[in-house]
Amino acid sequence: MTSSSSNIDTVRDANEILSKWGCTSDQKTILLAHDYLTDKYSNQVALETNISSETLERALCIISIDTNLAINFSQDDSINNWVNQENSHPVFSGKTAMDFMLEGPAENLKKVAALLASWSVGNY
Repeated sequence: MTSSSSNIDTVRDANEILSKWGCTSDQKTILLAHDYLTDKYSNQVALETNISSETLERALCIISIDTNLAINFSQDDSINNWVNQENSHPVFSGKTAMDFMLEGPAENLKKVAALLASWSVGNY
């Protein structure tokens, strides 16, 4: 598997996770910084050349968030709905994780990923 094929798979995996989380097409475009829904119907070469390092970084954060949600929660509903529930953690200031991620740069996805990774190892 080539690196570009691997990148495409990563973005596809992240897109599937965003679907599980109930994201709209517009939200997916914002969170991935990429119009994946248009590109998935494009030819393979166009898709490979359109994946930026920012999109890949965001996709990896989304995968990390989902992986750590699965570690922290045993029920699929809890895993898939956590990002859309209001959160009192200081990082979110009463917002949902989804709102926090949508309103900011890639750094916001990194913060959510890091927080959940920390929780996964027992650091609350």
